[in-house]
Amino acid sequence: MPKPSDAHVRLSFCLVLLLLASASFAQELTVTRFAGTDVGKGHTDGTGSDARFSMPEAVAVDSAGDVYIADSEQNVIRKMTPAGVVTTFAGRVGVEGSADGHGGAASFSAPRGIAVDSRGYVYVADRDSGAVRRISPQGVVTHVVPAGTFQYPQGIAVDNLGNIYLSDGYFGQVYVIRPDGNVSLVAGSTTPGHADGISDQASFYAIYGLAWNAQTGELLVADDDRVRKIAINSSTLVGTVTTVAVLEPDVLAVTVDASGVVYAALDTDAIMRISGGSATVYAGAGMPTGSDDGALIQARFLYPRGIAAAPGGVLYVVDAEGQNVRKIAGGFVSTIAGTAAPSGLSGGTCDTVRFSAPIATVRDRHGNLFVSDFQNSTIDKITPACQVEVFAGRANQFIAQDGTGTDASFWSLGSLAIDANDNLFVADGHAVRKIAPDAVVTTYAGNPNIPGTADGDGASARFHYVDRLAVDAAGNVFVTDESHRIRKISTSRDVSVVAGGLNDPGSSDGTGTAARFDEPAGLAFGPDGALYVADAFNRTIRKVTMPDAVVTTIAGAPETIGSADGTGADARFNLPFDLAFGSDGNLYVSDEPGTIRRIAGNVVTTVAGLQEQQGNVSGTGRLARLGYAGGLTADAQGNLFIIDGGAKNIRRAQLPGIADIATASTTTPAIHTVVQLGTAPDSATSWQWSIVRRPSGSTAELSSTNIRNPTFTPDVADLYTLVLRAEGPAGVRYSSVDLLPTDSCGLIASVVATLDSSCLGGGGTATVTVTGGGAVTYQWGWRAISGGTITPLAGKTSATYTLNAADFSSSTPKYLVAVVTSECGVVTSSNELRITAAPSIVISASSRVFSGTTANYASVSTAGASATYAWSITNGTITAGQGTNRIVYTAGASGEVVLSVTVTDGCPTTSEVHVPVVPRPAGASMLYLVTPCRVFDSRNGAPLTNHSIRTVAIGGSCGVPVDARSIAANITVVAPATTGWVSLFPDANNWPGTSTLNYRGGKTRAGNAIVSLNASGQLALKNEGSSVNVLIDVTGYFK
Repeated sequence: MPKPSDAHVRLSFCLVLLLLASASFAQELTVTRFAGTDVGKGHTDGTGSDARFSMPEAVAVDSAGDVYIADSEQNVIRKMTPAGVVTTFAGRVGVEGSADGHGGAASFSAPRGIAVDSRGYVYVADRDSGAVRRISPQGVVTHVVPAGTFQYPQGIAVDNLGNIYLSDGYFGQVYVIRPDGNVSLVAGSTTPGHADGISDQASFYAIYGLAWNAQTGELLVADDDRVRKIAINSSTLVGTVTTVAVLEPDVLAVTVDASGVVYAALDTDAIMRISGGSATVYAGAGMPTGSDDGALIQARFLYPRGIAAAPGGVLYVVDAEGQNVRKIAGGFVSTIAGTAAPSGLSGGTCDTVRFSAPIATVRDRHGNLFVSDFQNSTIDKITPACQVEVFAGRANQFIAQDGTGTDASFWSLGSLAIDANDNLFVADGHAVRKIAPDAVVTTYAGNPNIPGTADGDGASARFHYVDRLAVDAAGNVFVTDESHRIRKISTSRDVSVVAGGLNDPGSSDGTGTAARFDEPAGLAFGPDGALYVADAFNRTIRKVTMPDAVVTTIAGAPETIGSADGTGADARFNLPFDLAFGSDGNLYVSDEPGTIRRIAGNVVTTVAGLQEQQGNVSGTGRLARLGYAGGLTADAQGNLFIIDGGAKNIRRAQLPGIADIATASTTTPAIHTVVQLGTAPDSATSWQWSIVRRPSGSTAELSSTNIRNPTFTPDVADLYTLVLRAEGPAGVRYSSVDLLPTDSCGLIASVVATLDSSCLGGGGTATVTVTGGGAVTYQWGWRAISGGTITPLAGKTSATYTLNAADFSSSTPKYLVAVVTSECGVVTSSNELRITAAPSIVISASSRVFSGTTANYASVSTAGASATYAWSITNGTITAGQGTNRIVYTAGASGEVVLSVTVTDGCPTTSEVHVPVVPRPAGASMLYLVTPCRVFDSRNGAPLTNHSIRTVAIGGSCGVPVDARSIAANITVVAPATTGWVSLFPDANNWPGTSTLNYRGGKTRAGNAIVSLNASGQLALKNEGSSVNVLIDVTGYFK
């Protein structure tokens, strides 16, 4: 099947329907399905196929079998029971952020990874905030590490000890977050690759997911086209990486079941089983993709982005592009929640027709809609009675052939336009085709299979790639060509350039070819006779006057992305795709992916959808969700028809016609309190209520769903969203109401610190604050690890606790918590305070130093991995090691040297030592350190043969002065063939008869020595044994 160019794919894979009657330009539109499927993307809670997902990208299962799903596009975490009941566990649809809180009060930023520990705590890799979040079993969200800690967190896993493993996809590295909050590298370098090895010697190319193998204590990694594993050192948590299996192409997710069998989800839409070193296809068979259930290999998947093993040999798979959750059990794949938007061939009615990839639509004088379906390669006709049939083209025949109706075929279907005589014009690759009202298809201009840029008559003209079309009142066809130009095909089929520069993108206004465009897309003629252009990559709307072709920018700012409403250049567009003038004379813009904008004069207003929040959801204004807003056409009755490529359907937008909106007697009721719902005003004649957001654990239902004023009694203290569809003779309006119940018996506790220090002995207090619960009692305690077993603190039973080191059993870090008890039950504070003991340190140093000496050392024992060391000195100078646990210093001339170090490992400790300075004995040499430097390497010349002596010049090289008495050096003999020895001495004519370094055959040998130099700064090197290569590295000298 031919593929359109990259720009064509970017700019056109959907159609949108929009409708409008004359009214105030600021009024929003109601969007409903007109033809095609009514399932696919959404954000509704419910059971099975009633639930809707937008972009499920990760899945995890707890020990009870409950399933947690990261719906990244909606910024929420969903929870599903084994029976397929889906609720919202944390976050709020359409709200991006990093706020902590309970349930709907929390916010996420594109959550991409999810894991659950043995206690039921859920961990989330919050990609766009660069943070790791933790959700308690009660739904309270907190930060494990703050926003911005990581660049691109994606995969996440947790081990049996509470260590959290995270892949930072931006750098291709795996980190561990210990229970004490310390972060360190497990494995991976900053250079992409597939190298196995330890720690940063290993490299990853593109990490999509992680999984913890509890049976082996290893971390599994979905990395590019392979599954890797990391063996973790239990004390250092440093990892050694090996490759388990190389699969083609990318591995999107990995999991392991209770028996140790590994499963991998591939972007070929197959699930692989890896056991005993071999990989086989377990479920799905790749192409063709889809969402078909069935026996393992017969089933189909649609971008399985996450996979998790559950108790009982069950696997759960989230299909990101299928917007559903699949279950694999007993040799069968079933869809347990959500519904994918189905593809299909045309025919039937508006309700039964299935499109595969609709791109464009136009309407003729008789009210028929024509739809081009790129993937089916057909043009469908929808009559005013909503009967659907193929008007032209043979299904799935991707060749350009003239003919009548289904005898004709198309190569790469795109945009449509229609003239006053109901002749259709069709973008077909590198040509424009014409379809007469009797369905006779001819090639109007260009050649579908031959690209080019030449003007001329229809047959000889060439197009780079035809994008969108429009026809003026005289029947001339105008084309946006991907050569960044607007072309014209006259009624005599002559092709010429109207505006823009050949393959020269830009944003400048001007006349004709002096103007510049950047991927111009949709076209529409206005009531003023001017041609309006959606200049996609400039993110602007342009106007071309006729016939002089003067180009001006009427809205948006070049190459400035956004979604802000405003006037002229103050407005922002994301990717304006298509245009249509409504019956009210205003210009409508499909702004990919998810909004419809109205331009009245040059004032831009969003009238439907919410940018970056895609779906197939009917609604008014911002309650509507569009999967991918594409082609537009309008009729005289105020309807705007939208090709929705993401939902694979046609939507209709129109003014609501009625003002009724949902009301509630209170939006903050106590739970188990009746809320009276209603509308204001009361002009509708039918009503449909639904619960689209339901907090986890709730089973509350509306008293009725189809009356004006039902009641609702919330049973969980978290956010509910109720949607009302109100309909009357004049139209339909959707509205919503949020309920956030409070719970006098819904106990929530958190600890607020007013500590002077979080260090033992630091003093200060901590206070627990409580929401709900009525009369409560308190018990403070501590945990040895975050989230672990609580040890009560005897007698600490008030709301405030004063820090006392004697309350803790050892100096290791502890986690202070409060346990609150009420008549409603027991709850532990949602957060912990880490209490740390200061490190115990003693400085190790010489008992005395000589005056002016340089190579003096002092050190302290190594503290934790994240410890810092700050040294200071009196009567001397630190020459090396500041910031580490070991320094080198130069002593003063007399008196004493005072050394002090502050070691901070959560808490600071300072230690000090006094070192006496004594006079240096007469004639004594002093050691001066130099940066290690190779002063001799026989491999640069010839090896030393048996009995040979070689003179080596040292003074004046590697920082050693010519008057140095001797040097400190490291001597290396490289892979000798036999046993022998080498000797270093000052005078080549006076060998002392001793060896400096002995060596054995086949073994490289190294050792340190102090070697005297002769008066010329030279030493002699003698070898006794087989021919060998010798290296000499200077580390210091004596004067």
